[in-house]
Amino acid sequence: MEERLIDLETKAAFQEALIQELRASLDDHWLIIDRLSKEMKDMGAKLSVVEPLQLMDAKDEGPPPHY
Repeated sequence: MEERLIDLETKAAFQEALIQELRASLDDHWLIIDRLSKEMKDMGAKLSVVEPLQLMDAKDEGPPPHY
């Protein structure tokens, strides 16, 4: 009985450490997601400024030089 209790306590301690490690990893991933979301929003804003400045429409450009 004593050995079984020690085994259960060991497993519980291991699981608690693993949960803490997973929680820290999840926090790191959310920081990355937040940063990438901001970068994507900024790039969209830049693209909306540049897009109207295009002088030629893609259909008017003709084939690439290697044709």
